[in-house]
Amino acid sequence: MERRNPYLILGIPFGTGRAGANAAFARRVKSLPADPAQARAWQTDLTWALQRIDAGPAAPEAEMGYYRMPADPGCGAPGEPGVFAPPPEPGPYDEAAVAAALVRLRAEAAREALRRELSRRSAQTPPPAP
Repeated sequence: MERRNPYLILGIPFGTGRAGANAAFARRVKSLPADPAQARAWQTDLTWALQRIDAGPAAPEAEMGYYRMPADPGCGAPGEPGVFAPPPEPGPYDEAAVAAALVRLRAEAAREALRRELSRRSAQTPPPAP
C-alpha cells in the first residue's frame, strides 16, 4: 500500500476529479516555500499527487487504500461541542502554581519593559566624542 495520500497532499476530499485536482495543484504551487530546494521537493510531491489522481481508480468509492478526508470539511471546525470538539474540562486549581506563574510573568514583563526603555534611550544617545 502506498504510504503517501495524493488527496491529503493536494488538500482535497477523497474522490475529487481531475478538474478539482488541477485547481488544488495551482493553489498549492502559488504558495510554495521561498527556498528553492524545499520548493522543488514540494513541487515533486504535488506533481506526483496530481499524476496519481489522474491515474486513480475508476470507482473511487470502492477504493479502500487511502485515508479519506471527511465528506463534511466543517465537521472538525470549532463551534458547538460535539464528537470532534468536546467541551473544555477545567483542570485542578493550584493556588501556589498560579502565584508562582504570576511572579514569573511580572518579572518577565519588567525585564521586557527595561529592555525596551534601554533600547529607546540608546537610540537617542549620541556616540562619545574622542
